[in-house]
Amino acid sequence: MITILLFIVASFFAINIGASGAVAYMGIAYGTGAINKQKLRY
Repeated sequence: MITILLFIVASFFAINIGASGAVAYMGIAYGTGAINKQKLRY
């Protein structure tokens, strides 16, 4: 559930700030290790 929430928030940032803001936010998510546990591919 936390990972899904992170993607929702990241999408929200992407719409309002732009792609660069989304990349920066996703970098924070990777730093916490929340996404790496899911091993999601882009």
